Amino acid sequence: MKNYKYLIITIFLALFVTITTNSILLYYEGQKTSARIAQVFDEVDRKMAVEKLSELRGRLIEVKELLHTDVPRYIIEDQINDIVDFPLYDNPYLNEFEFTIDYSTSSTEEICDDLIAQIYDQIDVIWFSN
Repeated sequence: MKNYKYLIITIFLALFVTITTNSILLYYEGQKTSARIAQVFDEVDRKMAVEKLSELRGRLIEVKELLHTDVPRYIIEDQINDIVDFPLYDNPYLNEFEFTIDYSTSSTEEICDDLIAQIYDQIDVIWFSN
């Protein structure tokens, strides 16, 4: 009977150690998985932000091309205002980004060039942050 007591105690102790060890390993595995998922979502946010900025850059290049046509200036200015007032997206890399325009001392072409430069600067910030 005494041997069975030690055997039962040993079995319970082994079960306790096994369950505890498995719980700890699952916790750390979950932490690593969560970190990997966060990293993937961060990469998606970066790429989506760069994609949106690239789209805006393309629209600005189209507007610059319109300057060499007979399109009325107010239409071109409306296009620029639409680009500058792009909707805020739920993207941490675009939350703080705003265009700055100096209408007083710049021609429309210089404004487009300046906005394109701001886009390139923001893309650099996105890729080289962290």
